[in-house]
Amino acid sequence: MPGGHHWSIRRPAFTVSPLRRAATPPRLHQPRHDTVLVADVLVMLGIIGFTLAMLGLIWGLDRI
Repeated sequence: MPGGHHWSIRRPAFTVSPLRRAATPPRLHQPRHDTVLVADVLVMLGIIGFTLAMLGLIWGLDRI
């Protein structure tokens, strides 16, 4: 019971944090936003590449 109450207290504090970060001026926030965007694109390309490599490996081993 106290665990559930503690979680309900912490949750609003967790949701306020992104709002406080979003309130920073766009000038200071922009370079970091670009870096995160590039990182997200690279991760997505890595996942797609890994998936294609695994499918190719499965297809190649299946032909043997």
